[in-house]
Amino acid sequence: MADDYPWDLIRERQLPDVDFEVWPDWQTWDEGELLRRLRGVAAIVTGRKSPRLPDGLIDDPGLLRAVIHCHGGIRQLASEEHLRAGITVTNWGKNSGGSLALGALALLLGCLRQLPSLHARAMADKKTDGRVYQNYPGTLSGAKIGLYGFGPVGRSMEALLRPFSPDLAIYDPYAEDVPDGITVCGTLEELFDHSDMVSIHCGLNDWTRDSVTGDLLDRLPQGGILVNTARGGIVDEDALGERVHAGRLLAGIDVIRDEKHWSASPLAGTPHAILTGHKVSGGMGCEPHLRGPRMLPGFVVNNIRAVLNGSPLENVVAADEYALKT
Repeated sequence: MADDYPWDLIRERQLPDVDFEVWPDWQTWDEGELLRRLRGVAAIVTGRKSPRLPDGLIDDPGLLRAVIHCHGGIRQLASEEHLRAGITVTNWGKNSGGSLALGALALLLGCLRQLPSLHARAMADKKTDGRVYQNYPGTLSGAKIGLYGFGPVGRSMEALLRPFSPDLAIYDPYAEDVPDGITVCGTLEELFDHSDMVSIHCGLNDWTRDSVTGDLLDRLPQGGILVNTARGGIVDEDALGERVHAGRLLAGIDVIRDEKHWSASPLAGTPHAILTGHKVSGGMGCEPHLRGPRMLPGFVVNNIRAVLNGSPLENVVAADEYALKT
């Protein structure tokens, strides 16, 4: 595990009966040492800093049966061939839905009511007003909202919006069992033509990369809103930045292309964009009494115990779904 966690506390509170090792020095290992270590354990817990699985595991995984990932994106960690070789990979799956959707809703509301501009206005003793004109009602009731992606997070977002009775549309070619009353769009053009506000909830893959173009953004009305809590690579960030700085659009952005340099983003430096540094989801999956220190998410602990007990794991990434994942 490469990420920094309070392992002594985790051993005491979460995994008192589990025999595990912490590998803080994996970066000093060559591929042979990494392979030897991985083949000698039944499961590994990985984070965003963890190394990619060596290809040598495809033909000979040794004892390794499961890769339990603490986050969402798994393509930087394992290949489809690793999954087809019988190595089970899990991520946060459905556990990401409610928390991330709540963050997306917060960004949507913040943009709808232009909270950064109102804050700046108050701090200037009401001498300035940087709000932009919005060519649609400033309410969620009956609002024309589009969801790009209708997986666990998109469905959670729909559930949060439902009490406001919006005019909701989705674009997701793989969505099944879509609730009644939702418009299913056949193209992204249809989705953006329908919407005053669009919230992105799809994975980053070959089909979605760079898919939100300047042309699509121009289909939103004056003061239209784009919320992105998925991945920065889905959106043409330069095109969005131009329209936001010009007061043409508003944006609630939790993810950008270069997340090491938020201040250099084309979206920085304007009250018309809310930037939240890939943190808007808050905590992920930890039991309430364990919050404080950064403990392992509950779904990770459950899967560790499932490996030991021979039980089915939750949030398994199927090989057939790999191409759609981030």
